Amino acid sequence: MIYYLSSKNPANYGSVPFVSSFTPFMASKRVSYRISSLSTIANITVTTDEDFIVINDERFSFTNHGAYDPNMLEMELNSILSPYRVSIRSDGLLSISSLSGSVRISEASHRVKMLLGLYHTELPIEGASAVVCPSSPYLCYGNVMYLMARHGPPVGFNGTKNNEEYHCIVYKSSEFMYRGLPIICRHDGVTIRTTAEAFCSLEFTLVDMMLQPIQLMAPLHLTVELSSDDTLIDFISVQ
Repeated sequence: MIYYLSSKNPANYGSVPFVSSFTPFMASKRVSYRISSLSTIANITVTTDEDFIVINDERFSFTNHGAYDPNMLEMELNSILSPYRVSIRSDGLLSISSLSGSVRISEASHRVKMLLGLYHTELPIEGASAVVCPSSPYLCYGNVMYLMARHGPPVGFNGTKNNEEYHCIVYKSSEFMYRGLPIICRHDGVTIRTTAEAFCSLEFTLVDMMLQPIQLMAPLHLTVELSSDDTLIDFISVQ
């Protein structure tokens, strides 16, 4: 059985809920499924009006914004974070400086951390006259995305502090992303073995490399291949 699924909610295109009532598979106790394709358009909300950063105890808010243009990034960030000055160093890292004293970043939302290169960084971070964000900025979430399921086999990750973590990942996309162009993944994902009852109600969510939900501006399309997996026989003993 093949299912063609797509997200329908413009406010949450990155999530695909699915309810199955296909009765022939309900006779099976166990089923196997896999994602065989994933596609969408690379219009991703990189920051929203809920995103913020706190510098020297002053909160700066961002706006709804898709992929940031590398050539315009300095100008846009300087407008948002004024009077602080933002510059891009020759190594590609962002520097946030002040002419009036030290710079202390005490808090930032997840998407702002991704944009500025503050992911994998424990806040607060402080500098005498400037703070250099230690990682490269992600202007469009990079090229690594995962599809997380409500249930599935555990996939191992090294967490933010290199701790071992496990999450239910059913698909990985490593496609190149360019704003406005399609993202098309045609390779097979891992095979998921579960109960027929559990398959009746699923939800797939697209997440970034930090396993945080991605906000898409266009529907997410999935192809799901399903088959019976009753490899075990149940015996009933009558006394």
